[in-house]
Amino acid sequence: MKHLLLFILLTSFYTVSAQNDCEKFKNGTFKMSDTALNFACTITRNDSIQVEKVEGTDEESKFKVVWTNPCEYTLQMIAGSPDGIAFYKDKVLKVKIIATEENNYTYEANIDGIDFVAPQTIYKVE
Repeated sequence: MKHLLLFILLTSFYTVSAQNDCEKFKNGTFKMSDTALNFACTITRNDSIQVEKVEGTDEESKFKVVWTNPCEYTLQMIAGSPDGIAFYKDKVLKVKIIATEENNYTYEANIDGIDFVAPQTIYKVE
């Protein structure tokens, strides 16, 4: 019984700490890149709107952001390329922050109906 109580106490402390760390990533400018896909973008987020600009192109996407808890949010495309709009039509991207550091966070993302999970790290630059 003592071990169970200690486990619950430590788990709740970790959850509260992680949630507090997530707050600093609701707003700002971020960089994300994937060298395997030769892809990099700048993300600007103001809590409820996220704009993603793909580096080296004119491509820009705009998403509605809904924070479902301090470390999870959803993205729904509201503007972008015709291919992007067609892909994201009636789909919601669910993002879960799984780890935070001083200037970055690691997340897992998935879309209902599509069998993939994409862990990635985003770096805050402003």
